[in-house]
Amino acid sequence: MQGGSSGIVYGGLKYQARCIADVRADASSTTFLAGTLSLKEENEVHLIRLSPAESELVCDGVFYHPNEIWDLKSCPFDHRVFSTVYTSGEGFGASVWKIPELNGQSNSPQLEQLFELSGHTGKIRRVIWWPLGKHDKLISIDDRNIFLWNVDMSNKSAKVISQGSADMLPNLSGGAWDPHNHNSIASISDSSLHLWDLRSMEKSSAIEHAHIRDVDYNPKKQHIIATTEDDFGICLWDLRMLKLPLKDLPGHSHWTWAIQHNPEYDELLLVCLTPSVDMQLIFFGGGGGGVK
Repeated sequence: MQGGSSGIVYGGLKYQARCIADVRADASSTTFLAGTLSLKEENEVHLIRLSPAESELVCDGVFYHPNEIWDLKSCPFDHRVFSTVYTSGEGFGASVWKIPELNGQSNSPQLEQLFELSGHTGKIRRVIWWPLGKHDKLISIDDRNIFLWNVDMSNKSAKVISQGSADMLPNLSGGAWDPHNHNSIASISDSSLHLWDLRSMEKSSAIEHAHIRDVDYNPKKQHIIATTEDDFGICLWDLRMLKLPLKDLPGHSHWTWAIQHNPEYDELLLVCLTPSVDMQLIFFGGGGGGVK
């Protein structure tokens, strides 16, 4: 896994995959979930583990999924639970699933559907888990609404407890949940970023017309977020001072579509670039004047 462009390749996917998620709740090993996006074939969720020697990626299970997977997130407190957003007829649906006990078998086609996040009238874009510890709430986002759910894993149920409408802000496309404040999220709408108070489901502040594609909260420092932009930009922001970015990170010749902090070393950022869908690991601290 060391050295420039070298890396480990997982060759077990039969179909194109759009989504991959780290299984943060698995404390014993480094594991991932990958979901396929095949229009004509039965889709799959792959459970992938990095070997103890860090020399290969091992498939621990392949599970049948009934539809094309457009978003996949692992539950942060149960390594066998995850959510997907998928095509459903002419629209989109979202569900929370549980991986069965494998008992030494690598192919177990039956995922257990714990519950469906039904009630959306728009196109569902994203399901968001609160990133730190056990929490009985979930967020789902469609192109015009934000839903806050109360979830009960043991009873396999989910109930909408509040809903925020973004009628004046069409094309909601995603967002992130503040790890330092479970009452605050950031959403992206038509390249602007809006902060929401989940208690009132009202927007509190915004970064308007900044060509933002993705957002991630700094896991170690409160009030700090990172965003990616159409014009190959990466910006750090202080949510208490949104007129100008706290820091611009230059040096990218393509659009940046996705961004995520390293959960342990917050000065490391993983970004996804186009047109070739490259991924880069960026260090912005130290002598470069990073966020302190």
